[in-house]
Amino acid sequence: MIARRVVGALAALMLVTTACGSDDDSSSSSADDENPAASEPVEESAEADDTASTADGASADSDAEPSEATVVRVGVPLDLSGPAAISNIGLSELSAMELALEEVTASGMLGETTIEMIPIDTKGDKQEAVAGVLKLIEQDDVDAIVGFTLTPSFLAAGPQAVEAGLPVIAVGVAAPGITEVGDNVFRIIPQVSSLYAANDAMIAETLGATSAAYLYTSDSETTVGIHEARLAALEDAGIETKSVQSNTTADTDFRAQLTEIQNSGADIMVISGFPGQFAGQFLQAEEIGLDIPVLSTDGSGRNEVLDQAGSAMQCVIYTASWAAQNETGRNPHFVEAVQTELDDEADLYYAAGYDGMWMFSTALADAGSADPDAIVEALNNITDFEGAFGVYEYDDNREPDISGINLQIQDNEVIPWTPDTQCER
Repeated sequence: MIARRVVGALAALMLVTTACGSDDDSSSSSADDENPAASEPVEESAEADDTASTADGASADSDAEPSEATVVRVGVPLDLSGPAAISNIGLSELSAMELALEEVTASGMLGETTIEMIPIDTKGDKQEAVAGVLKLIEQDDVDAIVGFTLTPSFLAAGPQAVEAGLPVIAVGVAAPGITEVGDNVFRIIPQVSSLYAANDAMIAETLGATSAAYLYTSDSETTVGIHEARLAALEDAGIETKSVQSNTTADTDFRAQLTEIQNSGADIMVISGFPGQFAGQFLQAEEIGLDIPVLSTDGSGRNEVLDQAGSAMQCVIYTASWAAQNETGRNPHFVEAVQTELDDEADLYYAAGYDGMWMFSTALADAGSADPDAIVEALNNITDFEGAFGVYEYDDNREPDISGINLQIQDNEVIPWTPDTQCER
């Protein structure tokens, strides 16, 4: 069994940090000096293993694989430390990327080529993100970037990778505008603001709500974008806004905001935030007696959230871009693999990291080359990719055509929600 990657991730970062500037570094830029061909494009193979590629998530029409012994370096900038609300997400993404890479390697789909992941801790800080990505480009000489946990980190550092001409797959960011940064930028999680906007009004109407109060995380562009889209959609549907409250990712006490919401008399509460704070928010809402239907955010059904919050989250509804209940693509295998190999429950962030590495590996196999332009072209041409999010591909704007699913928490379990679903608190 693969151990939960928290310790492994931090150890890897220590090795990368220690290696920086070292004369005998075998995993950073000096490896290019010892093996100039390490990151060079490789010749396309005429005899690719179609069976392995298709079975393990590569596109069905892949008939090329890198054939010479080659190391392809992939920079992985993620928020692995900082506020718990953020760092837990980054660690999950990294663990799932490692899991996916093990599966890719075992499949043999890349022939003699191996992928080396180089993680960088961006610490939930834009300056750290820029410095980390520049190190990946200038010192580690990476061939691609697969990572980013937060939108601000991406918007600050992503342009550096775009300017370097590298393929970029953003795994954790969910705000609008990501792929507009460059024609070589792709994403895994769809623009969740549009998913919420398309579902919140229907859910509110089903609940008989005519007014709403909002609690959102104000220091993240992702959650701000989600909040603004949800508020606009509900107001367009005639739902009156009674109260708007905010918190930061560092906050642990939400009683003042929750009391304002309770006093507003709103019919429903709409929360746009991060999983690391959900348990505290719902437990404190229960503590002060705030008992109205809640429309929450993706990640509400994470195992650690349910374990901590318990009955305080009974009947909470949220829209998810990923769900364990989805039985398409590689999702059933992915859910089982996270359970058996990582000893945890699969969730959105594991799924994003997992699909990010599988998507890049599929493009690398399809391209038959580590050349950045060839990989970007392969990403654009992938069809019916089978991943944890189901079966999908990229549209003309390099956005994944992933549809969402409405879920509800009942008796500490997550189930699909429809207008006919009944729940008692």
